[in-house]
Amino acid sequence: MDLNLTEEQQAFRDSVVRFVEKEGSTSSIQETWNSFAELGWLSLGFEEEFGGFPDSDVELMLLAEAFGKGGIAAHYYSSVVLCGTALSLAGTPEQKSRLIPAIISGETRAAFAHAEPERHYGLENISCAASRDADGFRLTGTKTMVLDGPHADYFLTTACVDGNRDISLFLVPADTVSTQRRDFTTTDGQRASEVTFEGARIGIDLLLGKAHEGLAIVEEATDRTTAALCADAVGAMRHLFETTLDYVKTRTQFDRSIGSFQAVQHRLADLYVELELAKAISLYANLQLQKPAQERKLAISQAKVQLVQAAQQISRQAIQLHGGMGMTEEYHVGHYFKRLIAFEAWLGNMDYHARRIENLQSSQ
Repeated sequence: MDLNLTEEQQAFRDSVVRFVEKEGSTSSIQETWNSFAELGWLSLGFEEEFGGFPDSDVELMLLAEAFGKGGIAAHYYSSVVLCGTALSLAGTPEQKSRLIPAIISGETRAAFAHAEPERHYGLENISCAASRDADGFRLTGTKTMVLDGPHADYFLTTACVDGNRDISLFLVPADTVSTQRRDFTTTDGQRASEVTFEGARIGIDLLLGKAHEGLAIVEEATDRTTAALCADAVGAMRHLFETTLDYVKTRTQFDRSIGSFQAVQHRLADLYVELELAKAISLYANLQLQKPAQERKLAISQAKVQLVQAAQQISRQAIQLHGGMGMTEEYHVGHYFKRLIAFEAWLGNMDYHARRIENLQSSQ
């Protein structure tokens, strides 16, 4: 399944590929973030009136696939795609004019604070509570696995207001009094936080959208992010496949390259088919983002399930064909394997999305 790119989209992809090949994963997070701002990549998806580049689903897909192939840190998706989408969908004019230009310039970053300890993933499965007071809200609860939390200026936080189980969204400044943060490193080397709100006071102006109406916003924002992560996973799998193909051509056994053995050739052929199918379903999912909610959700979950299966197959085979060297800390194959493990877990694992598919199909 191929996508016919416009000249502008082809030029965009070429510029991203050149950047990735030059910078790779060697630059610091702050250095890459400054580069993203200079290149205009932080403007993807935002309204034109705030300096953004709207209707850029294809460009974001191209960017994500290049990031995945080059091993670029995935902190882009939390701030620009997930939190940025929610802000564009539900922000007031004042919130947008204050925050969107700051995100585009690289001055401000946000992180999604939703998952909670000892709770299975689910957009409505939260206990964090917000209680109204005279001038705003008091926020109490703990959020875990807040990716890019150590670098965030704002936490896009889900909470239940006054006991109502329908979720609400808040833009909580990271320096809010009575907010505690514990930072840690994830399996794939990203930085994340556990954030605890101990009656943190936030003004009414930090409510994003209307109270109790945050679910649809979060669903669309997480779907867009999942689509980008699928493209990122395709890029990572492509790197593993190409690296493994090169390796079996040079690794010798019994005075011949192991790539000349028929059994190895059959395994590589299977991996190539898996990769092409993964690319096709990722492309399909990204092209469904503008469709009605039911169609969008179904396409995203179908893509996530198939991409996870392909990632498991390709990463494991890549490690096996590299032998013991494939999992050494010094070799990059293991790092891409960990990146794909993180992809499976973030924003719902395969079981979650399989249940979502079943529920969506039964409701049609």
